[in-house]
Amino acid sequence: MSYSKCILIGNIGNQPELRYLGNGTPVVSFNVATNERKKVNGERQDVTTWWRVTAFRQQAETIAQYLNKGDSIYVEGRPSLSTWTDKEGKERTTLEVALTEFTFTGLRQSKEQAKAATVTGFDDSEVVDDDVPF
Repeated sequence: MSYSKCILIGNIGNQPELRYLGNGTPVVSFNVATNERKKVNGERQDVTTWWRVTAFRQQAETIAQYLNKGDSIYVEGRPSLSTWTDKEGKERTTLEVALTEFTFTGLRQSKEQAKAATVTGFDDSEVVDDDVPF
């Protein structure tokens, strides 16, 4: 048995596109840019790698609702390499990840999103320094 797993921490490069399959299953696709510093021709440069990420069902709906272009994201999934021919007849390669897990790592939230993500029902007015364990 073998299994491939890919972990990415990067920024979303385009607005996630939510669509529905013929059976009604939600699916979202978006690009993630990862950066690393490499030595290229003797000089240190930032090199960006683009990944195509696809998510299904509840994960797709959550990503489409809360994430936007430029947001930071942690992605886990199954990697694949896809080769295709563009309009000019040139062979292209796309790095793809079928998302299995993700985490918001740096949302640029609107006030409505921040309010929706905030735990409600907690009143911190009764917390005193003696209650804090550190």
